[in-house]
Amino acid sequence: GRTRPAFDLLGAAQSLADIVIGMVLQRDRAARLVQQSVRDPAALSLEAAIEALAAASFRVAPGESERRSALRRVVARALADRLIALAADREAAPEVRAMAEFQLSQLEGRARRLGAIGRPAARAQWLAIAADARRWIERREAPQPTSAPRLPQYDPFGIDW
Repeated sequence: GRTRPAFDLLGAAQSLADIVIGMVLQRDRAARLVQQSVRDPAALSLEAAIEALAAASFRVAPGESERRSALRRVVARALADRLIALAADREAAPEVRAMAEFQLSQLEGRARRLGAIGRPAARAQWLAIAADARRWIERREAPQPTSAPRLPQYDPFGIDW
């Protein structure tokens, strides 16, 4: 983590969010979601998958603790970074890239609105997400996201002997 010797709560959350969101938004998986929703309108679509991730992270819950709010912003940042990467991925299907960019434009507006309220630290993070999304949409400049802390090389759930 970045807070040695103390435990890096936000770094651990960033690593986990990056793994989970990265798996959901993996280019081939995203293309399968597009294809399956074309075949079966009741199937989970890429749009619905992204919107579910955004609904859980791009919000402020009244009365929520600062810790929980900070963790939510870490997830929102991971989602924005992965959407930018997916929109920029030349190997991704055109429908996938288009949906990633569309959702990114939606999230840019949400982040800008969230950046108008709350504590300065939270506002700064929301506005940074909005600025990175806008930079991609307008100039096709992808930010250089801070990499998630490396995971330990051992099994985090223990070893069965």
